Amino acid sequence: LSAVEKELLEAQHYSLRRLIYGVMLATADNELHAESKDFTQGFIEHLTLVILHQNLKKSDDINCNYGGFGTTSSTHSSTNNAKRRKKLMLMAAADPLTLCDAIMDALSSKDNIEVGLFALKWSIDATLQCCNGSIELASMQNNIMWETLMNIFCHGCQASRSNWRTTMGACLGIKHLINTLSYDWVRQHEVIAMKAL
Repeated sequence: LSAVEKELLEAQHYSLRRLIYGVMLATADNELHAESKDFTQGFIEHLTLVILHQNLKKSDDINCNYGGFGTTSSTHSSTNNAKRRKKLMLMAAADPLTLCDAIMDALSSKDNIEVGLFALKWSIDATLQCCNGSIELASMQNNIMWETLMNIFCHGCQASRSNWRTTMGACLGIKHLINTLSYDWVRQHEVIAMKAL
């Protein structure tokens, strides 16, 4: 990406992050809560499903490239890979994983902690519904979102020793992931979580 494209991408990321945080903030407001809660929940669930779709699509693309269904000749495959790269570059705007940053913002806020925890719950519930209620499958299929959240929370624990709200929000986020996701997922990430705490 060129410097201009990177700057544009950062601006889109920042705008989406502020938008998601603003929606969550409206839910935390007593006067707006009744009107905004359902919208916020639907918005967060929608972004979670977009992340899940992208994650599953990447898995399908990897399977196609390494001998899975849909393998083709090398010439045709390289043409497809170039098209796929171009498509990914065009899709590089407003990454839905920005939701993870907005959740951390909410957990670090004085008045928005409860909504941040609700956002985590709504994301996990939306993934569970797509995975027929299997927490093992939900932990595996939307792993990119859980990994991103865990990295953000661990960074929040380490980078904010002077800001106790951020540290507390990050610890609450780690606790929620550990209490909710599958045993195997937790076991794979327990060392990272313990080092962060």
